[in-house]
Amino acid sequence: MSGKNTTNQRTLGRGICIITGASKGFGRALAHEVFHLLEPGSILLLVARSGTLLQELKEEMQSFTDKQQLVVHCIATDLRTKEGVNETVKVARQETVNEIDHVFLINNAGSLGDISGFESLTDLEKVNSYLSLNVSSPLALTAGILQVFPCRSGLRWSVVNISSVFALRALPSWALYCTAKAARKMMFSVLAEEEPNVKVSYSPARHQFTSISGPSAATMENVAVFDSPGKGRGLKATKEFWAGDVIFSEPSLAAVVFDSLAERICHSCFRRQDKLQRCGQCKFAHYCDRTCQRAGWAEHKQECSAIKAFGKVPNENIRLVARIMWRLDKEGSVVSDMQLTTLEELEDHITDMQEDDLKEFKVDIHNFLDYWPRNSKQHTIDVISHIFGVINCNGFTVSDQRGLQAVGVGLFPNLCLVNHDCWPNCTVILNHGNQSAVNTMFHSQRRIELRSLGKIAEGEELTVAYVDYLNLSEERRRLLKTQYFFDCTCEHCKNGTKDDLKLGGREVEGVKPSEEQVKEATDYCFEMLEKMDKARLNADYHEVVKICRECIEKTEPILADTHIYLLRMWSTLSEVQAYLQYFDDAAEYARKMVEGYMKLYHPNNAALGMAAMRAGVTHWQAGQIEIAHGMICKAYAILMVTHGPTHPITKDLDSMRIQTEMELRMFKQNEYVYHSMREAALKNKPMTMMHEPKSVEEGIKNLFHRRK
Repeated sequence: MSGKNTTNQRTLGRGICIITGASKGFGRALAHEVFHLLEPGSILLLVARSGTLLQELKEEMQSFTDKQQLVVHCIATDLRTKEGVNETVKVARQETVNEIDHVFLINNAGSLGDISGFESLTDLEKVNSYLSLNVSSPLALTAGILQVFPCRSGLRWSVVNISSVFALRALPSWALYCTAKAARKMMFSVLAEEEPNVKVSYSPARHQFTSISGPSAATMENVAVFDSPGKGRGLKATKEFWAGDVIFSEPSLAAVVFDSLAERICHSCFRRQDKLQRCGQCKFAHYCDRTCQRAGWAEHKQECSAIKAFGKVPNENIRLVARIMWRLDKEGSVVSDMQLTTLEELEDHITDMQEDDLKEFKVDIHNFLDYWPRNSKQHTIDVISHIFGVINCNGFTVSDQRGLQAVGVGLFPNLCLVNHDCWPNCTVILNHGNQSAVNTMFHSQRRIELRSLGKIAEGEELTVAYVDYLNLSEERRRLLKTQYFFDCTCEHCKNGTKDDLKLGGREVEGVKPSEEQVKEATDYCFEMLEKMDKARLNADYHEVVKICRECIEKTEPILADTHIYLLRMWSTLSEVQAYLQYFDDAAEYARKMVEGYMKLYHPNNAALGMAAMRAGVTHWQAGQIEIAHGMICKAYAILMVTHGPTHPITKDLDSMRIQTEMELRMFKQNEYVYHSMREAALKNKPMTMMHEPKSVEEGIKNLFHRRK
């Protein structure tokens, strides 16, 4: 693993993108995502009924970037009418003089319709009006844009239909909604058959971010090993990828549960369960049930005997090395046709270790020699040391089934070849597969997925971030040097990109505080963070709130809304206030945190998506349904890229998106009725204390495991 210095090539090309229903909700979130992916000279058409909201969106997007060569048109029109569709096509036709290589149409505009029951749908005019917006409009608009930009060589065409599971499944009282979604699915299915050169996303089971780019299933044929200048070996793409594509997936060579969670996490499927069954032999390994125990026996069999013979359980690093060596002894250095490298070829960086780390390292090796069974194949100290060194700098954190907490560590040889970049073009998530079937032959393997964050050109190096981008450049370089033993030479580190925002002062009407004021506020904030961490460690949450409020009151007028210390204060205060059920306060600080993150993180950063999800849920709990729906839609758009449509978190977000959309519609029809129903629901189901506050995005920021 090493650093990366590359040109950012993740774009949708120089194209024209049309987004309907762009003024709010999911459409607004999509507009933000697409805006960052279009190259200079591109055209973005935002279509909705509210010209005011569209103009606000345009100004909001442009405030987050220095892109000045992107043409943004706001088309305030009603797509239920013939005039609305014609106006949109007319504006698009005016842009045919520009040289473009991609036409990207996102049919997002739509509504829930009347959900009062089937027998109430007697007003033909209202039914036709609903179908005009949700069925006729996307049909006529797509056909019109196809006429304006006919398929030709060198022009890519992508059409996205924002669908729902209710295109396939009936839901009582939702006759209009289900009808429209089913009709649109069939409509775009026909388009896909008629126009093979148009990439069409229409299936409710596969979202636009994966579908417009082709199939998401991936093998190692999509990548190639190459010599990366200044870094040694790396992986590059052998084909073009788009946001959300799975570039490759890889099962672990071996994986173990953390020592501290050994009794709370299944040692086979790595899922958290309230009640686990203990191995009757070693009394250490725990499983969901006999199905998981049978599935994990191949890995645990020799470990079980070794623990019984040793008389105690060694630490997680020793257990992982032992599992790796048992597997290599049995299957050889290459355990799969898809494996691109052997462990012998990976760097161990033992000679680069600090003296204190080296002492701990030698203790682990000594304890391993005592633990390793005499009847197993014996290895030299050099071989054992090398594998310990490899997992020390290449171990990958394994999360629980929700993806919210790190519960173990594993080794994935191919992933070890992916180099670092502070502004990467890929992210890594864990897919737990399926271990629920009684017959283990139907199980799918636990595996990591390397997913594209945007467009990746053929031949471009694949990179991930080893450390959190929220750190200053100097701190990132220090962490990378001490933990992964290389000097980062990426553009963001060399140029200190966004460091001025991360420690900047707040500008009010063109006036900024002095450097001394900013430094004084920064130092004070740092001191208060240390006090806050201590109070939080002691679970004194009221003291945490007091410290955070005092710090925010003093520093918020001076520090920028992107200052990393202030962001941490907002984040902590939001979590703790939500835990204490002061949801209005929690929502306010969560919103500020997300707004700051949006100015710092990559638009498809998983930590940003998780923060937006937390903010959306907090606003929902506070009864602020409009902001809640917008935040949840933004989180959903990001996690569709970083986690994919089948991940449990993405599925949860999709359910929340549908629920908040329904509640928002109810709120807009009658605010009083909405709040009355909400209060009644809360009285009938009193709130209980939430789990202790823990930042859900922490597991996203720290993907690669380091021995503590």
